[in-house]
Parts: sequence; C-alpha cells; structure tokens
Amino acid sequence: MVSENTKKDILSVASSLFAEKGFEGTSIREIAKVANVNISAVNYHFGSKENLLYEVFMMDYLWMDNAVKELHRSGEYGIVEFSWKLFCFFLDNGVKLHNTFKIFSSDKLKIPEDHFNADEELGPPGSEVLLEVITKEVGPDVPLEAKNWGMKIIFGLIVHCAIVKTSSVVCQKIGESYEEFLKQKEPEIKHFALSIKNHLKHYKSSWD
Repeated sequence: MVSENTKKDILSVASSLFAEKGFEGTSIREIAKVANVNISAVNYHFGSKENLLYEVFMMDYLWMDNAVKELHRSGEYGIVEFSWKLFCFFLDNGVKLHNTFKIFSSDKLKIPEDHFNADEELGPPGSEVLLEVITKEVGPDVPLEAKNWGMKIIFGLIVHCAIVKTSSVVCQKIGESYEEFLKQKEPEIKHFALSIKNHLKHYKSSWD
C-alpha cells in the first residue's frame, strides 16, 4: 500500500512538472525532490523518465475516459445533448486535457514494448461511448466507417474549443465570463452535432 501511494505521488508530481516545464525541462531528481522520495524509488516504479512520461499520459487519459463513461451512465442522451455534455466536461477539465494533449504530441512519448499492441487503437478519451450514442440514434444500417467519422469530427471540434479556451491570450481577447462563453458555444456545438447526425442518417448510402 505504501509503495502504491508512493507511485501515485510520483505520478501526480511528474504530471504537474511535465505540464509546467516540459519533458526536457524536468529532471528525475526534481520529481523525486518534490514528491519527497528517493531517486531510486522513481527508477524502481518506472525505470526511466520516458516510461514515467507514458504512465503520466495514461493516468490522465484513463481518468478522462472513465469520467466520460460515468457521464454517459448518468442519463439517456442523444447525439446533440451528449455532445454538449462532453464539451462542458472537457471545458471544465481544459487544463488537464491541454496537458495530456501536449504529452501526446511530444516526440518523447513512446509506448513501452510490454504495453505495445499494434492492433489497439487509441482514440479520444470516451470515444467508444460517443460511438455508442451515435449508433443508438442513427441505427445499425449506417456503416461503422461513417459512424467513426462522425465521432471523430464531433470530438475534433469539442477538443479544439476546450483546449483553445485554456489559452490566456484567448481568455484575454474574449473577455467573457464562463457563463457567457457557454451561452455563446451551446448553439454552435449543438447545431454542429445535429448536422453530423442528419448527415449520417440521410446520406448513409454515400458510405457504401
């Protein structure tokens, strides 16, 4: 139990430092110091800084993935309403989303060999849930390729808007309260999701 708590402490500290200073600007020594553990404890649990980066990424990714699944279980939602719920969730957790995306786009992020599976697709966190919502509403006759396209397009807009809102420059330029920003974005997100739904339902033959 103590060992597991130590691992969680290291991951929490590493997540903050990687986000603040980047991979190159963060040392194992600094992580150990802030986490109040020995360097040997970091090496014991993770083996290398690259492995630690991967574990930080997976920790935050799985947290978001599980949170989206929990959101789905909280009610019966169609594509439009669930897309809006997703946007609000990622907006509320924009900093974590931004930091996870930065790690994902880093050339230092590598999947350890014992975790690598070439057949496993790593989609957006919660992508399986959104695909399930889309399938339920547009029906089984729409090709899976089309539904996957719809899922990725909706996620693309949601993630883009949520990450952009974390920028201090954007916040300064917008100069709006959180409530005003939501009021502005709600019709945009819902109209976009509705457009995707209608396209999938009425133009399914174009995917055959």
